[in-house]
Amino acid sequence: MPDSDDNLNYRSTSRINFGRPRPAKMRSRERLLREWYGEELADREVESQQPAARGIGGLIDALKAEMGGDEQVLMRTIVDQWDSIVDETTAEQAVPRRIEGDVLHVEVFNAAFRYHIQSFGVRQQMIDAVTRLSAGRIKDVKLIVGGTTMRPGNKRGGNRES
Repeated sequence: MPDSDDNLNYRSTSRINFGRPRPAKMRSRERLLREWYGEELADREVESQQPAARGIGGLIDALKAEMGGDEQVLMRTIVDQWDSIVDETTAEQAVPRRIEGDVLHVEVFNAAFRYHIQSFGVRQQMIDAVTRLSAGRIKDVKLIVGGTTMRPGNKRGGNRES
């Protein structure tokens, strides 16, 4: 039997609900449309009344906006993108550690490199990049000399096994 528009089962394409029952209001509307249009045309009309499919990009943006208040999600995003926020040398010598209010605390390996970051505009570049990434939630970067948690050659910080 050749495929034609008349042979398509529109119910199967318009009622994908992944095991969730449809709300009573939706079932009532479908029943009313069936009574009005008849069985042949009702399924097409029901399908035309469904909201348009959202693009995955819009869905991800909506989820990120919902989770925007969660500092852990924001911190994870900053840590994941740290190499693109700062240059390679800075990424090896400085690591984001925590967010307090609208300030990102960045641990720096030593005082000399902290001076470098402060003096040559690297801190301002960090602030600009992190402000853009956080959609304005982070407005400042505070540099803290690392001490025992930072080790040379271990750009993510933490104690390195010898």
